[in-house]
Parts: sequence; structure tokens; C-alpha cells
Amino acid sequence: MWDTLREEDIPSGRALAVAGELERGQLVWFNETFWFKDVAKSYREGNADRAQLHLKLTAGEKQVSIRGRFNAARVTSDSSLSNLSRQYHAFVAAFVRDVTQNEVTIRPVVIADRGKNVAGGMSELRNDLRVWPRSVDAFKDVDFSARLSKEDLRILRDVPEEAVKVALLDILGEPEHMKDWGGEQCDIWTDRITIDGGRHQAAFALKGPAKFHPMTVSDLGKNGDQIARLAHTAADLLVVQHCHTIKPEVIEMLRTYAMKPGHVRRYMALDGYDTLRILKHFGKV
Repeated sequence: MWDTLREEDIPSGRALAVAGELERGQLVWFNETFWFKDVAKSYREGNADRAQLHLKLTAGEKQVSIRGRFNAARVTSDSSLSNLSRQYHAFVAAFVRDVTQNEVTIRPVVIADRGKNVAGGMSELRNDLRVWPRSVDAFKDVDFSARLSKEDLRILRDVPEEAVKVALLDILGEPEHMKDWGGEQCDIWTDRITIDGGRHQAAFALKGPAKFHPMTVSDLGKNGDQIARLAHTAADLLVVQHCHTIKPEVIEMLRTYAMKPGHVRRYMALDGYDTLRILKHFGKV
């Protein structure tokens, strides 16, 4: 199953659900905190279709419920019965059974812990996929604990996206300046980022003051396709930068693409407050 997910480019259920592109019969994967119900009871009673799981995904003003039933007799250990109780973070591969406007019904074929030291490439998953700006060597002297207010953030309303791009390129020591065009996969492409001395190929998506409000998935193109374009690069670090705050749904989408089976990489969110701290430290604003 893992080889199939990795080699056949099975898509993320979250990404397709947010984009409204799930269809009956698709095989998809989720790596989410699900709510489980009636697993142990179903196991004891031998009821093949009573165990349930569900979660809700948010995209802007839209919420999509993901629901499914499975055969609890297929669990592989007693600990599965206790783990799959109420909330539990699990890797789920499933077929899509039905799709309505606000609900998707799935049939799980695999429910598992996605961890290390498992055959077939699972060991590539890291527990520390998210990179915090303070971990980037170029930003090591920036005071990320400096308190800023919403009024401070307004400074970035008057700083064009291009100016932030030029500043970041200079701070990172990247001499190549990509010209923007409509079909670009990223705004910055650089291998000058080091984290604890280790070099990374990074792809950035930048959002300037034309969208001066908390970033949602819809601010990243239709159904968040700018993140998808980042993920289709060979970068091992995916970065989303915004001049304002970044909503949790964007972080989750970024994390989802970073955890793609067969191409796991790291990700970083650079919100307006951290952007301002960096630009101030280097005298760019």
C-alpha cells in the first residue's frame, strides 16, 4: 500500500476536498486528527460496518465534513481499539464513496500511525517538518521575541511585495533575482538557506499588501493552487510569506503538501510579524 501511494502519486484528500475536486472512486490519503466512534464496541459485537471516523476541514468560509465507516475486526492489535477512541491522529488511505456540497463519505482501506523505521520508505517522515524562522541561520540574530502590535504591522501595508522579495534575497545572500510572470511556480528559488548549517533548496510564495488581511487558502490562488505549485518544485523547503497574519488552514495545507508520500520535505510560514522583525533588524524598513 505504501509503495502504491508513493509511486502512483496518490493525491491528498485534504487538498482535493478544499479545492472541491474530490470524486467518487478516487483513492486518496489523509494525515489528520480524526474523531473515532464505536470501534471497540464494533469489534466486540462483530459488526462489520459500525466503526466510524470523521473530521471537518476548513477552507475560508467553507467547511467540509469527511465521514467514513470501517470493519473493526481488521485491527491488528488490542492497542488499536484504545487508540482509535475519540480523537486520534492517523494516516488514512481511503476510497471516496460519495461527495455532496458539504460532506464526503470515504471507505478507509488503511488506518495507521505514519512513523519511522517502517519498510517501504516510511522512515523518511520527520517529526520536525515545520521550520520556525528563528531556526534559519541568516535570521539567527533577529529578536523574534520583540513585541509588536497591529499598529506596527500596518507598516507593511506600504511595503510592496517586490520590495520584500528584494530584501529577502539580499538577506539570504541570493544574487539571482527571478522576474515575476503568470506561470511561475514560486516567487523566490534559492539554495542559500541554511538551517543549523545544513543547506536547503527553498521555494517561496510571497503575498504583499494587495491582500492586507489574515491569509486564507483562497488568497493563494484558486483553491490554494500556489501552494500546489510550490509543492511541484524540487525544493526541500516550502515557504509561504505574508504581510499579515496567516490562518491555521493555510498552515495545514502547507503541512499537507510537505507530507506527500514519496516526497516529504520541510515547510515554513513567515507571517507579517516575523517578516517585520526581520526587515527591521536588517534596516530594510
